[in-house]
Order: sequence, then C-alpha cells, then structure tokens
Amino acid sequence: APSSTKTPGSDERCPSERISLRMSRFGRNRRYDRGMLKNAPIVPYIPATDVARARKFYEEKVGLVPKEEIAGGVVYECGNRSWIFLYQSAGAGT
Repeated sequence: APSSTKTPGSDERCPSERISLRMSRFGRNRRYDRGMLKNAPIVPYIPATDVARARKFYEEKVGLVPKEEIAGGVVYECGNRSWIFLYQSAGAGT
C-alpha cells in the first residue's frame, strides 16, 4: 500500500503543476494557473553598458540576427512572436 507521508522532493508532478498548485493555494485565479507562460511570446529587454560589445556577443556567439535598430538599441526577432530588445543603459550590470 502507498505511504501517506511524502519525503521532500518526492512530488512527481511536473514543475509547472507544482507551481500552479502553490499559486492556487494563495488564492490566485485558477484559469491562469496552468501553463500561463508556456505558449506566450516573451519579450525581454536587455540593458548593456556597451551595446557594440553586447551585439557582437549576441550575434556571433548566440546566433541572433538583428531585425531593426531603434533608439541606439537593436531588436532581435525570435520564434513564436517573441523578440529581444538590447539597449544602452548606464546602470546595466549594477
């Protein structure tokens, strides 16, 4: 017969299910609990003190292709309607 006590780390649910369960315990609206960002486009803004150096890294090492330059920064288009905006910021890395 299965034991009714669980040891730490014995939860066999996938990580998103465990997070969903925790969120529902805090009174969150259940319709947003499961896979909220799983299929959503993500748009990170990445600050850089040296945009030219950062561009070199993202284009040569990561393989991103610049789509458009805007206000001293650059937009990289990714999959699933996602994109990245790399921009100049004196406070980057602080």
